[in-house]
Amino acid sequence: MRSSIPYHEAYDLLRNVYLEDSYVLDIVEESDSIVFEMELVLRKGHSLYHLPKPSEKYCYKKGALRFLSCSSKKLELSNQRPSVDASGETDLGNIDWFEKISETAFLEGCWGKLEVNYGKFEVEFDKRETAS
Repeated sequence: MRSSIPYHEAYDLLRNVYLEDSYVLDIVEESDSIVFEMELVLRKGHSLYHLPKPSEKYCYKKGALRFLSCSSKKLELSNQRPSVDASGETDLGNIDWFEKISETAFLEGCWGKLEVNYGKFEVEFDKRETAS
């Protein structure tokens, strides 16, 4: 049996990202990819980190987790209604669990579950958003 690796150890791109308090804004599934649009929590060691805004607990940065060249994926969305924040932005919840075994990732949260076998993983940050 292969052992699983937590996301912050499996992916250098997520070493200084805290997914458990990040927000899933949308999940976009296409034939060979799946993308999680996110409001990501950055830890102090991240190159894009800035002090949190006065009204926030963390440093947030919009971005996306991209699973590309997927050979298989099983997405099970929950029936939980998304919440909407004061700015009108949809929040599907957090990624509470994310582990990797070989080239398969397993994710779970209020939004549902995902098992995906992929060829490439990317984390992309919104370049239009600036720290304030």
